[in-house]
Amino acid sequence: MTIRFASSVILATLGALAFGAVSTRAGELPTTLEGLSAATSVDARVLRRLPSTMRSTRLTGETDALAFPVWLTPSEAAGGVTLRLAHVAAVSVMPEASRLTVAVNDRTLSDVAIGAGGGARSTEITVPGGVLRPGWNAVRIGVDQRHRVDCSVASTWELWTEIDRARSGFVFPAGHRPERRGIADIAGIAPDENGRVTIRLVSPGEPEPHQLERAVRAAEALALIGGFLDPVVTVTRKPETAPGLDVMVGRAAATLDGEVATLQAGSIAVLDDGATDRLAVVIPGSDAEVDRALERLTELAGRPTEGSEAGLAARTAVGGRAIASGERVQLAELGVASKEFNGRLFRVGFDLRLPADLYPADYAKVQLKLAGGLAPGLDRAARLTVRVDGQQAAGQPLVAPNGEVFEGRTLSIPLSAFKPGHNRVEIEAAVPAAADKTCDPAVQIDGAKRFLFVDRSELVFPNFARLARLPDLAATASGVLGRLSPDARPTLYVPHPDLAALSAAATFATRIAVAAGRVEAQPIVFRNPAVDAPSAVVVGALADLPATVVGAVGLEIGQVRAAWARRPNDQQATVTPTRGASALVRRVAGLSAAVSIADVDPIVTGSLQGRVLTALPARDGDLVDRWRRSMESPWSPAAFGRQAGVRFEKLFDYLPAFGATRSLEGFAPTPSTGLVIAQAMSPAGGAWTLVTAPSSAVLAETIATVVAGEDWARLRGAAASWDRVEEKVTTVPAGHVGFLATADLDFANFRLVAAALASDYPYGYILAAFLVTAALGFATARLLPRLGSVKS
Repeated sequence: MTIRFASSVILATLGALAFGAVSTRAGELPTTLEGLSAATSVDARVLRRLPSTMRSTRLTGETDALAFPVWLTPSEAAGGVTLRLAHVAAVSVMPEASRLTVAVNDRTLSDVAIGAGGGARSTEITVPGGVLRPGWNAVRIGVDQRHRVDCSVASTWELWTEIDRARSGFVFPAGHRPERRGIADIAGIAPDENGRVTIRLVSPGEPEPHQLERAVRAAEALALIGGFLDPVVTVTRKPETAPGLDVMVGRAAATLDGEVATLQAGSIAVLDDGATDRLAVVIPGSDAEVDRALERLTELAGRPTEGSEAGLAARTAVGGRAIASGERVQLAELGVASKEFNGRLFRVGFDLRLPADLYPADYAKVQLKLAGGLAPGLDRAARLTVRVDGQQAAGQPLVAPNGEVFEGRTLSIPLSAFKPGHNRVEIEAAVPAAADKTCDPAVQIDGAKRFLFVDRSELVFPNFARLARLPDLAATASGVLGRLSPDARPTLYVPHPDLAALSAAATFATRIAVAAGRVEAQPIVFRNPAVDAPSAVVVGALADLPATVVGAVGLEIGQVRAAWARRPNDQQATVTPTRGASALVRRVAGLSAAVSIADVDPIVTGSLQGRVLTALPARDGDLVDRWRRSMESPWSPAAFGRQAGVRFEKLFDYLPAFGATRSLEGFAPTPSTGLVIAQAMSPAGGAWTLVTAPSSAVLAETIATVVAGEDWARLRGAAASWDRVEEKVTTVPAGHVGFLATADLDFANFRLVAAALASDYPYGYILAAFLVTAALGFATARLLPRLGSVKS
């Protein structure tokens, strides 16, 4: 295949690959890249949408905020920029008492009333000169919302304002060109309407495993450099004119001619035609030269970048700030700001990224030391609550009849409330007062302050036990498999390497690298793994997988095949969503598929989330027996015997040999299940992970959906499935786990791991203590007579 390039801007970073280095030919002007893009005259202004942040753009409750890190080139930051914000609010929001605030790099630029009533509103804010900086900038959107007619704490959950991501962002003048300088400006690619960037790995011929390995490594490094939290990675035959980043490595780069043919082998060239939403990266050369270039690119992925102080802080906080063992961190470093609050339920949240090999258990606690204040006259129901990933983890009453200013008020959060990788922590202060009963609008609009939150509050983390506890999809999604010993690290298997399956595998691998914060050099092969392989990650359609692979992770292949045999034909679907499609398109496609499934309840409408009916047990005796057991006294002989058996079996849960032979209890895919991710320990001392779907097309589509935002953060346990109708992730906890070392033997870590095991397996600890005590007593009994005979 031959692709000719017209005279164009080529930003080539050679040698040391320093950020900002530019290599262009004198006298050349930016023109088009034939085959990669088409020059079009832009009559309208150019919109740079806000990026995804692993959170919904819906701001909920009486107070909430979103922070977006946005990369700008020097020409973009110089001036003449407008920030457009489109939003829609719930009808329950009181406009007179509700405000929407916009700040850029900690400078407030707008504070307007929230337009309620169900209609969409759009506001354009001129950004003054000197506010923006080249590099990362922070856009912070906050709301203060009050209810129209209800002043109870419960009513605050009805309040929301949603930012329309497709219509919001920085607006540049017509004909705008970013004037990119080098590899760092990849971060400035305009995202799509979902806030995501597509990375296309160009492979003109049939891709080979080693070539795909290098292309995936390049995609991982570029995603880290660009700050793309949830990129969609596709494998294509040729460059495209659609928005996104084309990546051509090795043999793919050799098919290009024109200016690109003159590039030095082993260099990294950024091809820029001036479009805000398109770029191409070319790495020409032999395999050895490409490997050296990828090593330099990997180094760049870990380097600090430029920008405003607020922008760099937002870039660090988005997706979760990495937390080290024993670290103390102020909440201001997590993107939280001090606030005086006059509502009923104060809420503030932030994201944390704990080590992938964290062993969370009740051997230690995380201390939250709050600074703030309470007004006098609060109701006795006032309470402080801490939630981790939506679950209540700690709380205490707020009792101060005469008011209080506090510093270091401590709440202890069990470490077992956290999980490896991404964690969302929310602090709630319910502060009702007697005035809420009358619900005076004047108090709603300008009431007295009730709660003070100070951002110098801090979290104090204990020393972490470091050990891979598998199966655990939360740890896997955070990159724990890359921390295993070399002989236990998995190979990525793609049994049927069509473009859709390869795209799914590349997206999955790249998303894990982004979560881990490092490039993973993972071997890739195009076949099914051998039955004695210690570790494997298998990505493929169910039809391409043998029963040995499916059964290795605890799935019943007959049950999965029977469920997916009743799913609607992809070619007959009314709407077929593309990878990374909008939520609305996916919803329409899901409902279209739902009506084709015989077991969908026809009475349940789309607005109530169409659901698959759950079948009763096959035998009535099982149902009656289950009800009888639920009403038994726990001290009855039958119940006590069953519980004793369960507890005895739990003593051995941590042995890998036991977990490898157990099936996933209570897990059954349905016709509407679009994706299944399952994991189990292997008898060879590693872990097998399976990512499968009814077909390669569905696999690519659903992987691109699940790796985005909150769905990816919900992965945990031994298995997870994504339902195309209900659009949610369902997980199955791991009942039987094993452990794999991720670090060299260290006494301090060994002590923490022992404490973690004792907290997770108390009956094993009691048994061990009993055996040690018995052995000590036996030894003492044998020794004392001998001591007496010696004295005599």
